[in-house]
Order: sequence, then structure tokens, then C-alpha cells
Amino acid sequence: MTDFSNLNQYDPQGRKAWFPLPIEGIPELELMHAGGSNKPYTTALGKRVAKRGAAGRAEVKADPGSALKWQVDTDRALFPRYVVTGWRGITDSADAPVPFSANACAEFFDALPDWIVQEISAFAGVASNFLPDDMPDEDEVEAQAKN
Repeated sequence: MTDFSNLNQYDPQGRKAWFPLPIEGIPELELMHAGGSNKPYTTALGKRVAKRGAAGRAEVKADPGSALKWQVDTDRALFPRYVVTGWRGITDSADAPVPFSANACAEFFDALPDWIVQEISAFAGVASNFLPDDMPDEDEVEAQAKN
């Protein structure tokens, strides 16, 4: 049997990445992958999808925009518990630093505009964002393939 264990280095499980927020001061969120490598997240997401069930499908059929609203609401509920693991540079309205906690993160996500929640979700959903910096990028892989 051939050993392909060298491919384990491409698994984002347990790895974290910093996401710079597009707001004043450029604070950052420390994230885990919001995908299959994050079992607690995918389990909670699966439960929300199952709970939504047929009523959710009917709602989307009647109003296709409701699917995006549901996804943003789901990210607001799940990310503070299962995806965001820390932050730096987050301040309150009085510009006082806010220590990270799941509860503070939930309040922060509730205050964020939808488009920022969507950007966080987009970044967290890309597994390659969680690979080590010394991994080859697409250009390097293409150059190696030509040799």
C-alpha cells in the first residue's frame, strides 16, 4: 500500500489564522476553519440546518434573499462559540480594550454589519487560509508541475 501521509500537512484541523477586520484600527480575529476540519462547528451547523427543515426550504422558495439572512444569523450564532478563538485590538465605544470571551464575541458579532460577518465567514470557510505560511502557493505548485 502506498503511503500518502505527506498530505496530512494540508489538513487545516486545529490550525488558526488571523483575519484583519475592515474597520478602524484594523483589529484582528483569530479563527479556526469553518468547515469539515472543525467538527464542533459542523455538528452545530448540521443541527441548525436540520431544525430549519422544510419550513426553511419553503421560506427560501418564497423569498430567496432569506437564505442569506439565515446564513448571516447562523454565523452570528455559531462563530463566537466554534470559530473565533481570540482577538486583538477590539475596543468598545469608549475605545477601551475588550478582553476576549465567547460572550463578548457574541455581542461583538451582533453589533457587526452583515457584510463584515459575511467577509469573516468567507475567509473562515477557505481551508487554505489555515495552512502554514511556508506552504507553496499556486504559482509555485504550477512551476513545480512544469518541471
